[in-house]
Amino acid sequence: MQKDIKTKLFENPLNRMCFDCSAKDPEWASVNNAVFLCKECQLKHRSYGISVSYIRSLEMDLWKEDQIALLKYGGNERLRDLMSLYNIKFNNNREELYNSKILDYYRKLLKSELKGEVRPQPPSDEEALFPCEKQDKLFENSNISNSSNNNSNSNSSDQEYSIDKEVSKDQEKSNSG
Repeated sequence: MQKDIKTKLFENPLNRMCFDCSAKDPEWASVNNAVFLCKECQLKHRSYGISVSYIRSLEMDLWKEDQIALLKYGGNERLRDLMSLYNIKFNNNREELYNSKILDYYRKLLKSELKGEVRPQPPSDEEALFPCEKQDKLFENSNISNSSNNNSNSNSSDQEYSIDKEVSKDQEKSNSG
């Protein structure tokens, strides 16, 4: 990843720590969860499988524009805010959390925002931590899958998580073309 992009992403102080354990100066990211991770936590994430957590090094790996865009749309603060909205404690079992309906929803939400598609339906409060059903991989060979979401419900939900972070018009143009 280019140093200027990393610097921009790290402007948010919450991105300068591991999402899972709060260790400083994360060197890794879960692309499809759009969070930053330390070396130890990225090893755990690799065991979840790439459809749940697709890991990239911030320093060693080459990044595609759509992968960087996911980190811009997401980030540690946004996922933390979503967890707070659902009253999910940060000490939950991480493997269960990343395999839950709420994180499956969040991955699909980020993907839909990136592609300009209809937002997925969020889970209810009661179902948020239920295990998600295994679905098509969101990432295959480090590319975003072209599979479309068949959810035609475009109605907003009271629980739907809205974009709080603005992506500049220039960034949107560069990410779409």
